[in-house]
Amino acid sequence: MRIGGGLVGCRWEQIERAAAWQNEEVARWGLSEVLMRDNEQVSRFVNGSRSLEEIEGVRWPAPPADATRLVATAHALRRKPISVLGPEDLRLLISQDVGLLHLLPSAVELLRADPMVEGDLYEGDLLSAVLTRGREAWAGVPGTARELRTIVSGLVDLSPGLRREADDFLAVVAGL
Repeated sequence: MRIGGGLVGCRWEQIERAAAWQNEEVARWGLSEVLMRDNEQVSRFVNGSRSLEEIEGVRWPAPPADATRLVATAHALRRKPISVLGPEDLRLLISQDVGLLHLLPSAVELLRADPMVEGDLYEGDLLSAVLTRGREAWAGVPGTARELRTIVSGLVDLSPGLRREADDFLAVVAGL
C-alpha cells in the first residue's frame, strides 16, 4: 500500500523480491507483454463477480417463447457472474461466440488445470470450443492466446480431430 510516497504494511525484502520477479518477467517476455498479461489478469479478477450483461452494458431482450433450449440457456448464462460459469456454460457461450473477450481467459484458466475438462458433450469439448475461435477473438486477449498456445503445445495423445484443431489454432495465433 502506498501512502504519502512511502510503503506501509510491506517488508522491504518482499518488495525487493517482487521487483526482481517483475524484472525477470520483463526480461523474459518484454515490457508490453507483461503489462498486457497483467491487465488481462486484473480484468479477469475484477470482472469475475459480474455477468456478461453487466460488463458489456448490454441487456439482451427476453428470448421468444418458442426459443430453442440453446438460445434460452445462452440468455440465462449472460446474467450469471462469470466466476460461477462451469465448463459446460463456458463451452456453450464460447461456441456461440458470446462474450469471448471476457470468457476466453476464464476458459483457459480451467484448461490450465485440466486441458481435457469436459462439459456435457465429450472429453475435451471446452478445449475444442476454445481452439476453434478465430484470430479476431484472440487478438483481444493475446496474453491468454499465448497461455493457451503453451498448454496446447504440451498436449500429446489428442484425438485426430482435436489435434487438427490444435494445429489450426497454433497457426492462427502464431503472430500474437
